[in-house]
Amino acid sequence: MKRVSFFFLLFLLLFLGACSKKSETEEQIPPSSTAPAIDLPVKTAAPYVNMAPKMPIDPLPAHFLLTNAEGEELNVTLDHDKVTLSAIHKPLVMINLFATWCPPCRAEIPYLTQLQKKHKKELAIIGVLVNDEQNDTQLHTFLKKNKINYFISNAKENDTLTKQIAKRLGLLENFPIPLSVLYKDGKLYRYYEGAMPIEMMENEIKQARKQP
Repeated sequence: MKRVSFFFLLFLLLFLGACSKKSETEEQIPPSSTAPAIDLPVKTAAPYVNMAPKMPIDPLPAHFLLTNAEGEELNVTLDHDKVTLSAIHKPLVMINLFATWCPPCRAEIPYLTQLQKKHKKELAIIGVLVNDEQNDTQLHTFLKKNKINYFISNAKENDTLTKQIAKRLGLLENFPIPLSVLYKDGKLYRYYEGAMPIEMMENEIKQARKQP
C-alpha cells in the first residue's frame, strides 16, 4: 500500500507541477513556420506555489495590444504593480501565462473555465500564450476542444508582455509556467507559480473579494 501511495504522489508532482520546457519528443519535431522565437520557461517549481508579491524595481509604464483568434483587441497597460485593461472593468483580473504543449497548463484550463463561468460578473481571465505562437486556425481548434470561455491572446506582443510581467514580479526570464497573476482593483494581489487546484483558486478569489 505504501508503494502504491508513493507512485501516486510522484505522478501528481510530475503532472501538476510547473512546465520547464518541451519534452524531448516534442523537441525532435522540426519547428513549423510559426515556431516561437523566444526562450522562456526552463526552470521547474513545486506545484501550487502561492507567493506574495515582491517589490521589484519601478519600471516605466508599458502598453500592449493583445488580439485573439476572433480578431478582438484588448489594450493592456502595466504600470509598476498595476494593470489597466481598456475594454474590461471588473474588480478582479487574472493573467494566466501558459502554453498548449505544457501538461500542467492544460490541466488547469478546466478550472479556469469553471472559475470564469462562476465569477463572470467580477472576474476577467486573460490567457497569454508563452513560447507557443499559435495561428488563428490552430487556436480556434484548441479553444473549441477545451471549451475555453475566456480571452486567449496569440498576439506578437505576448513575448514582450510576458517579460514585462516577470520584471515587475522580480522573476527571472526563465520562470516556470503556468504562472497566474491576480489583480484586485487593478493592483497586484498575488501571483502563483505552477498549476493550482480549483479549491485553491476559489479560496484566493474569496480572499481577494474580502480585501478592502
